[in-house]
Order: sequence, then C-alpha cells, then structure tokens
Amino acid sequence: MLTLEEIARSLTGAWLLMKGKEAGMRAFDVSIDGFWRSFGAILLMLPLYLPTLLAQRAVSIEMLPVTAADFPDGLFFTVSALGIAVDWIAFPLVAAAIAGPLGFSQRYIPLIVARNWTSVIALVPYALPQILYALGIASGQMMMLLTLIAVGIVLRYRYVVTKAALGGQTSVVVGLVALDFVLGLFLSELIGQMVGIT
Repeated sequence: MLTLEEIARSLTGAWLLMKGKEAGMRAFDVSIDGFWRSFGAILLMLPLYLPTLLAQRAVSIEMLPVTAADFPDGLFFTVSALGIAVDWIAFPLVAAAIAGPLGFSQRYIPLIVARNWTSVIALVPYALPQILYALGIASGQMMMLLTLIAVGIVLRYRYVVTKAALGGQTSVVVGLVALDFVLGLFLSELIGQMVGIT
C-alpha cells in the first residue's frame, strides 16, 4: 500500500526528471514491491481524468450530429474507463516482452516504476487544455493547439525519463518512447470507434 511518504518522495523524483535532472531516479523504490506499488499511482491521476473525459464528451457532441441528450454517456464513460485501465498496463506488458531482445531486462523495473510515477505529472499538460475547454475558457481550436504543445512537452519528458531509467541506449530509448506514444494513440482510436465517436 502506498504511503504519503512514498507518494511525496516519488512525485519529487518525477518533478526532478521533468526538469531534466536524472538524479530524480534515486527517489523511486525500484524493488519488486516498489514496482507493484507504483501502479497505484493511477489513483492520483483519477481527479484529472474526469474533467478530461467531460471535455472529450463535449468535443464529441460538437463534432457529431448528436445532441447532449442522445449522447451514449454510459457507453462512453464505461469504455473510456476500460481504456484507461488497459492503457495503464499495455506498455508495461509490451515492454516486458521486448526487454530481453532489446537488452534492457536488467533496467525494466526502474523503467516501469519511473514511467508510472512520472505519468502523474505527464497527465497535467494533457488535461489542462481540456479543462480550460470544459470551463469555456479555451475554444476548441485553442484546446487543440495547446494539446499539440502538450504532446511535445510529454514526449520530451518521456525521453528524459526513459533515458534516465535505461542509462543510455539512445536508439532503444527513442524506440520505447515512440512505442508508448503509438500505443496510447491506438487505444484512444479504439475507444473512439467502440463508442462511435470517430
């Protein structure tokens, strides 16, 4: 079970990595127990997921010939929650499968622990534009522009985190960051198709 001390220490490490300081890796518990506990970081992300989903719902209603009353809310939120859960474990599973062939099996646990904890901070740039849109502060176009900027910020963050966790291997680092990003896009598209909004 996560403690407040571990949460504070791990988020401090995540923030140091956000600032490009690889020393942030030392804040994470990379034991087997720490590995499994790091998946609990998703609980810290739930408060940001709700406004993000509400904004996605609003955008979908704008783009589709459907009224708010006719929008499939139950299906949308159920499939989205399932998608969040699948996305949370998809990369760790794929990375586990390729860790041996790509030569980072010894660094797999630090990589996933770091990814899990830094995902809390990485969600903020994604969520902020959508929250601004949901509050009526940003237009749809402004939200899209800010989201593109957020993608750049998060990709750079993922690169720093992955490089710090693996200790080099630039080609492998770039490949893993790209894999993580593509997996996220694929799952997002799949969710959209399941709900019927893409």
